[in-house]
Amino acid sequence: MIREVEVVNQVSTFQCQTTEIENLIHSLDQSGLFPIPDGDLCIVFVDSATCCQIHQQHFNDPSATDVMTFPGDPEDEHAGDILICPEYAADAAVEYNQAFADEVTLYIVHGWLHLAGLCDKTDSEQQRMRYAEETIMNHIRTLSTIPKLSMTKDSTRICP
Repeated sequence: MIREVEVVNQVSTFQCQTTEIENLIHSLDQSGLFPIPDGDLCIVFVDSATCCQIHQQHFNDPSATDVMTFPGDPEDEHAGDILICPEYAADAAVEYNQAFADEVTLYIVHGWLHLAGLCDKTDSEQQRMRYAEETIMNHIRTLSTIPKLSMTKDSTRICP
């Protein structure tokens, strides 16, 4: 069964092809690596201001963040929601000398891993998360399923 994937882009300066994001998710499902619950999945790209509001509302932290994951309800056949801030990714890509598309893809993978049950609060959990991220990113690179993603202009991750 192919998972239904909804991609919502709320960032006017961010470009993505929905089918490429869907293909990425389907390749993660097919890999069997770190499976997530059954059900549809929603990937939402939000701007910095929205990111800060949601981060404050759900995590009591007003700062911008890269990705937030919200588990779904299996009874509603919903695996969960992954919210990503492309503006944050644009800054981080420069800081870590990464391709922008790789950085955003890493955030999708990170959210996926949270839905798969991985945590990253303790040092040992962070080590396991980094290992899982690396494993999946290597798999994605092998399949050439990193989506083509871009920003049309420089943005900053400043919270109001």
